[in-house]
Amino acid sequence: MERGFAAGDRDSATVSRSRLEAATAEVRRVTATRAAETSLGIVRLWCGEEVPVNVPAGDLLPKASPAIDAKRLALLAPRDPKIAALAAAVNAADAQAAAERSARIPDLSVGVFADREYDKDTLGVSLGIEIPLWNRNNGPIAEAEAQQRKAAAELRRRHLEQQMALVAVVGDYDAARVQADALSTTVLPLAEGTLRLRSAGFGNGDSSLTDLLEARRALLATQTAALDARRRTAETLVRLGQVVGRYDLTTPPTSSTVPETTP
Repeated sequence: MERGFAAGDRDSATVSRSRLEAATAEVRRVTATRAAETSLGIVRLWCGEEVPVNVPAGDLLPKASPAIDAKRLALLAPRDPKIAALAAAVNAADAQAAAERSARIPDLSVGVFADREYDKDTLGVSLGIEIPLWNRNNGPIAEAEAQQRKAAAELRRRHLEQQMALVAVVGDYDAARVQADALSTTVLPLAEGTLRLRSAGFGNGDSSLTDLLEARRALLATQTAALDARRRTAETLVRLGQVVGRYDLTTPPTSSTVPETTP
């Protein structure tokens, strides 16, 4: 534009608009660069190890998002470590309640004695019981049963929370995956083709600067949306792994990753 203005082929308004576009693009670039540096600092804190300075974040995101294996998800969900811990607490509470119930039976002592007096042998059996006659152990039994009900309720609550979270997160993952695939395979090529046509037309004088800038903005917006959809897909897959308790959710089940259940 500057060269065209110097040669008299462009007017000052066109040059000013081009300068405004360039200045706006530079502001966005600086803002995006600072945001990337902040995110990289957070990644270093998460990883706890040295991360390369220039991390190609776009290359780390999956190009194509695989579909979730519903059967594998249903198999892995009950093996969530939190659910396993709550199930163990329920078993411990059951055992404690059973122990307290058995403790209410009175302690009996049985003995055998023998005696010899002159020409007479005496053989007997003694039976003793502690006083008070019968301790029903009602207090400890009630406490153990309360702990048992509490542990069972916590387990049911965790199951319900997990199922609700799975429905929500799987829906978010599918929506982000479909959007990312559509943007990458359909919308982005169209935006790139439009910019090529507008650039060629502007060079030939068939397209205006407004048409060229609109095509450029449309391509940048599409690229941003496609990258954001890929990011949301990856983040949602991590959230899904947090709900289930493991992250190999898109891999077909194998004997090494999904152990057989023990009857």
